[in-house]
Amino acid sequence: MKNLLLLLIPLLLLQLNFTSSSAQVSEAHFNNLPEGENIIIEGDVGGYSVLTDHIIVTNRFVYLDDFDEYDVQFYAPYGTEIVDARFKLSFAYNPPFLVLLNNGRIIELRWNSAVHRYTIQIERDPIPVGGDSTYFRKILGDDLYAMKDHSVYVSDSGYNWVIDTAGLNNPVMINDIDIDTTQKVWLCASNGLYTQDLNVTIWSENVNYPGINPKKIFIDRSQNVWVAEYFGNLYVSTDGGSSFQIAPSGLSSASIQDICDDAFGNIYVMSYYNLYYSQGGTQPFVQIDQTVIDDFDLLEFPYVYNNISGDTLLYLATDAGEYTTDDQGATWIYDGAVSAEHIGYVGSTSDDRLLMSSNTGLHRLEADDSTWTKLYPQNGFLWGTEVFTASNGDIYLLAESVGNNSGYGSIKMVYKSTDNGNNFALDTSGIIAGDVGNSYFLVDENGVQHAGSRVNIAGTYYARAWKKEPGQDWALDTTGLGTLMTDFSPRSFGTDHNGKIYFAIYDYANSSTTIYSRPIAGGTWTAETTVNGEVYNIKGRNGIVIAGTKLGMMYNNGGGWQTAPLPSAVTGTITNVATEVDINGIAWAFFKDVDGTNIPVGKGIFYTTDFSNWLVPAGNVDTVLFSRLVAIGDSVFALASGFEGVYVFDTTAALPEGIAEIESINKIRIIPNPFHNETILQFDLENDSRVELIIYNVLGEIVFEIPSQQMNGGTHQLKISLPDFVNGVLMFELRVNGKVEMGKMVKE
Repeated sequence: MKNLLLLLIPLLLLQLNFTSSSAQVSEAHFNNLPEGENIIIEGDVGGYSVLTDHIIVTNRFVYLDDFDEYDVQFYAPYGTEIVDARFKLSFAYNPPFLVLLNNGRIIELRWNSAVHRYTIQIERDPIPVGGDSTYFRKILGDDLYAMKDHSVYVSDSGYNWVIDTAGLNNPVMINDIDIDTTQKVWLCASNGLYTQDLNVTIWSENVNYPGINPKKIFIDRSQNVWVAEYFGNLYVSTDGGSSFQIAPSGLSSASIQDICDDAFGNIYVMSYYNLYYSQGGTQPFVQIDQTVIDDFDLLEFPYVYNNISGDTLLYLATDAGEYTTDDQGATWIYDGAVSAEHIGYVGSTSDDRLLMSSNTGLHRLEADDSTWTKLYPQNGFLWGTEVFTASNGDIYLLAESVGNNSGYGSIKMVYKSTDNGNNFALDTSGIIAGDVGNSYFLVDENGVQHAGSRVNIAGTYYARAWKKEPGQDWALDTTGLGTLMTDFSPRSFGTDHNGKIYFAIYDYANSSTTIYSRPIAGGTWTAETTVNGEVYNIKGRNGIVIAGTKLGMMYNNGGGWQTAPLPSAVTGTITNVATEVDINGIAWAFFKDVDGTNIPVGKGIFYTTDFSNWLVPAGNVDTVLFSRLVAIGDSVFALASGFEGVYVFDTTAALPEGIAEIESINKIRIIPNPFHNETILQFDLENDSRVELIIYNVLGEIVFEIPSQQMNGGTHQLKISLPDFVNGVLMFELRVNGKVEMGKMVKE
C-alpha cells in the first residue's frame, strides 16, 4: 500500500509545495488543478486596467496569460491563502497588482520589464488583526478599502490602515463593497446601503434604496448599480443611486451570490446552483445553465457555483471544474475531464486497490499503480460520497438523496457493486426513512448495512436505528433502545471487528451521548456508557474500541469505557473529532482546539499502544485540520477538513508520508519542510544528468546554490544549510539537463 501511494499524484493528490514542471502552465492546467487549489478570480480583476492579458487567481497562485501559456506571478507563503486580488487603479501599462492574504498581509506585485513578469514584490502594512471580525473579504480602489465581516479599513496605498466605520450605524454584518469610476465607494451592510465620496471620511446611508439587508453590490461598465438582497429582490439604479427599480423579472427567489456583465452590456446573476441572463440588463432574466446542471445531482451538490466573470468569453467556476461560453450562455463547454480536486473519503477493493471518492465521483487506482478509473457516476458528478467495503469484497456507496418519504424527511439511497466497482446498481430493497448523515451509516464486516436516522413525524423527532441484511429489505433495529423521541439524534455507528456493533445517540435536552452496543449477529441494544457532549465517531479493531468526543477520547479494551489522558502537547478547549484503530491495534487520534476568536486550530495527530503514552508521528501536520482518519491495510489516511487534502501514515513504522510533499516528476521531497537550520532535498534521476540547485528569497535574491554537476541515475540527497537566514518562504529551482523544477520551502 505504501509504495502504491507514491503514484497517486496524476489524479487526486494535493500539491502544496510545488508548481508545475516549469514556470508556465497551459490553459488545460485549470481543468486539472492540484488538490486544494481553487480558482477565486478570473478575467480583468480590477476593471480599470488597460492590460489585455488574462489573469487567473487561485487561493494559492496568481497566473498571467502569456501567449496561451500562463506564467506563475506569485504564490502564497506557507500557511496562508490568497483571498482577494486586483489591479491598483492606474492607466499605466501593466499596473501594480495587489494580493490580499488571509492573515491580513497585502503584497503589491510590480511589473519587471526586464523579464516581462510581476517579479517585484513590496509588502504593504498588514490590515489590523483582531476585533470583531473573523476573516478578510475584499480590497479595492486607489485608497485601498479592506472589508472584514464587521468593519471596513481604509489605507493610502496599503500604508497606515485605519478603521473606517464612521456613519455606518453599527451594522451586524458588512456584506459587500464596490467602487465606481468617480471613486465613490458603495457598501452593503446588514442595516442598509451606504456610500462614501472621494476625499470624504464618513459613510452616508442611501435613503433612496428601498431594500432592507443588501447582500451583494455590482457596478457594471455603464456605471449602473446592482444591489441584491438576502433571499429577496435585485435592485438596479441607472442614475448613480438617486432612484432604484426592481430588476427585470425572471429571478424567482434565487439567493444571489455573484453578478457580472459582459462586453455587450448583458447582465448575469448567479445563485449557488442557477445562472440567469438579462439581455442589455433591461430584458427579463432567463435561466441559461441547464446544460451545466444536468451534470450535477443538485441534491448532493446543493451549492455548485462559485464565481462568474468574463468579457466576450464567460467563465463559470463550479465545484467540479470550469465551464465557458462564448454565446451568452446558449451553450456551455466543459474543458475536458477534470481530475478530482476535493477528496471526501477513501477505501479499498478486495484486491487492495485504492478507492477515492471526490467531488467528481468514485475513482479506483488500477493494478499498474498509475491509472485511475472513474467508477461512478459514468456521466456527471457526485460529491464525495462515502465508500465502504465488506469482507466479501462488495463495495457500497451512500449516494444521493432521493426526496421525501411519507413525511419522514429526506432519505438516502445506497449503491452496491459486487465486482470491485466495475458496475454499481441501486440497492432498492427498502429505504431508510429520515435524515441520514454520512457519520451514522456503516457497512459491517458481514456486509450488513446500518443507518441511524432522525425522523420527523408530525413535528416530533425520533432517533432510529435501521439494518439491512444482504438481499433483504431495510428494517428497524430498535430492540433495547426504548422510545427515543423528542430531542434525540443519532451520532455514530462503529464496530470492533470482533463481534460487536456500536451506536451513539445524542440527547439534546441533557447535552449528553449514550453509547449502545449489541452482538453483530443481532439482538438487543444495551447502554454501555453516557458521556457529556457529543460522540463524533466510534472505531474499533481486535476487540479495542475508541470514541472521539467533544472533550477528548474514550476507549474500551475489554475493561469497560475509560477516558484516555490527553497528549501532553494538547491543551485548551480540546475536541477529538477523528479516531481510528489500525490493523495492528494501534489507536490514532486527531485533536483540535479553538483560538481566541473561536477559530478551529489543529493540535496534531497522535498514536498510542497503551492509552497512556501518546507518540507523535514524524512530519509537520500539527496545524492542519482533519475530519476523518481511515485505516486501510498498513496505512492510515488522514482527510483534511473541507475536503482539502489527504495525508497517509505508514502504521508499521508510524512514520507519515505527507502526500502533499511528493512531486510526481523526479519525486522531489523536502525533508523536513518547514525546517529550522538544515533540510534535505531528495530527488530521483532516471538517467545520468547535469544537476544544479538555486534557492531564492521572496525578493529574488540568491541565498544558496549548488553549482552544476554531473550525477548518476538514482536517488540523491542535497543538504541545504541556512543557519543565518531569517525565517520565511524560499523558492528553489532544481535544474536537470536544462529542465527546471520549481518549488518552495519554509524556514521557521
